Amino acid sequence: MIPITLKKQLLDLARHLCPSQRGGFLRSVVRRLDDLALNYPRTVVYAAAGCCLGQVLDALTGFPAGIPGLVAGGLFGLHRDLNADSVEEEVRRIIQKEFRAHFDFA
Repeated sequence: MIPITLKKQLLDLARHLCPSQRGGFLRSVVRRLDDLALNYPRTVVYAAAGCCLGQVLDALTGFPAGIPGLVAGGLFGLHRDLNADSVEEEVRRIIQKEFRAHFDFA
C-alpha cells in the first residue's frame, strides 16, 4: 500500500524522465517498495503513518510536513524492525543452543 501523496510525488518525478523510461522507473520503485514491505513491515507502516500525519499537519498549519513525516516514521519503523530481528535472532540462538545441549546427535 503506497500512500496517495507518495504516488503523486512518484508521478511528478517520473514526468522528469523521458516517456520511454517512466514505466520502468515506476515499476522498479513499486517492486522495491514491495520487497521493503516484506522484509521490514513496520518500516512501511510507520512511514505511511508518518506521511499521513505530516499531511494532516500540513493541512492544519500550512507547514509542508508530509516528507519529513514519511522519513521520521520510516526511521522509527526501521528501528523497530531491526530490534525485532535482533530479538528473534537471539531467541533462535537460545533454542538452537538448548536443543544441542539436550539432544545427542551421535
